[in-house]
Amino acid sequence: MSFDDDLSEFHVIFFEEAAEHLASLETLLLSLDLNQPDSEKLNAIFRAAHSIKGSASTFGFPDMASVTHDLETLLDRVRKQELQLCERIIDITLVARDVLLDQLAAHQGGEQVPEQRVTDVIAKIRAIANEEESALVLGAAEVSDGTASVESNVVALDVKVAPESKQQAVAPASESSSIRVSIERVDQLINLVGELVITQSMLA
Repeated sequence: MSFDDDLSEFHVIFFEEAAEHLASLETLLLSLDLNQPDSEKLNAIFRAAHSIKGSASTFGFPDMASVTHDLETLLDRVRKQELQLCERIIDITLVARDVLLDQLAAHQGGEQVPEQRVTDVIAKIRAIANEEESALVLGAAEVSDGTASVESNVVALDVKVAPESKQQAVAPASESSSIRVSIERVDQLINLVGELVITQSMLA
């Protein structure tokens, strides 16, 4: 059996698994509660996108890898609660799923997906991620301003009532020569290095 035959068998397996992941992704998305999304479902949705990206990169389908790269980044931030799940995120994920399904069909002899359609969905994923992040930052800033206002009033009252106290010297914080990195960050770094190695081998 030739190398091309072996690769074709791997491609068939990839096509089947990718279709299963996309079907699972849609089912899980539509079952989510926006107000109280289940963490296990969010993790499963992320893993589906992550698996497709890794396999697409390995077996030479960069078009699918590029879409799932931005999609998994968005889903990863949602599952880590860095972004609030909303209808816009669900909608764009379903749109990306449709693009991935059409790309999958194209690699099996179907009609090619227009490049502009791929570019548009990636741009929308990034735009929604940025807009949702800005909304969270703005909301946090408003809460912070309100808290600061209340605290300043309390401090003002304390100054009027409390007796004058001596300033106490604050001991400088001890310096440390080490840092702590979460396991998730290390895992992300390992995945990134793997993707770079795969990309380099494809370009060589």
